[in-house]
Amino acid sequence: MFLFWWRLANEMYIYGSKKQKKTGLWINRKLNSKFGIDIELGAVKRGNKITPIPTLILYIPMKI
Repeated sequence: MFLFWWRLANEMYIYGSKKQKKTGLWINRKLNSKFGIDIELGAVKRGNKITPIPTLILYIPMKI
């Protein structure tokens, strides 16, 4: 779901009108707060791919 919304925000930011760019930035801020992935709008152009990298982040100190 993240990739769909990020691609939409990116296209709006790159090719959209002033209002669409503002909306794209708003979507990007919401995605950053929800998923914690900080990919700047305009960083990935058409045809380039974002490869998902699985990671494990432990926030609470744990004994393993």
